[in-house]
Amino acid sequence: TTELSPAWHTEQGAVRNNDKNFIKERTNKISNSRRKMRKNHLLKMRQRLLRSILLLILLGGFGVYLKSSCMKCPTDDSYSPECLKSVIPPWPICLFHDVPNFVEISEDSATRCCKEDGDLSECKCPHMDSQKFIDHIDEWCEGVAACSASFGFEEDVESEELVGLE
Repeated sequence: TTELSPAWHTEQGAVRNNDKNFIKERTNKISNSRRKMRKNHLLKMRQRLLRSILLLILLGGFGVYLKSSCMKCPTDDSYSPECLKSVIPPWPICLFHDVPNFVEISEDSATRCCKEDGDLSECKCPHMDSQKFIDHIDEWCEGVAACSASFGFEEDVESEELVGLE
């Protein structure tokens, strides 16, 4: 058996103490880095939440703006509701022109697409072969026809009121 010198025990004790200190320091560093990561994570979550809230506020404000009169489809009381339903395209396309322009364009299209014999050969609609087009073309033609009758309709109402007053 070999006996170890007392100096060796002292050196081994110092090494063990250093190991313990090293382990404590390493554990502290790891827990500190975990705290920092957790703190950064919480900060990022708060930032995301704040961004989301701001985005919702902005979108809500934009929604109110869209509902304002400047972002609505045009309307004109001199035309019947059937006419307006047929000639005014969906939003946002309706924002590009006024009602008389849409009526004029629709009446021009009606000369090609609304023939009594049902001939659609001159119609320029890109969807004229679809079932949806075929199902709705008659209703659209009636609505466009109501546009040219709209002006006469108002005059007829006024003349009937005058007749009733006499």
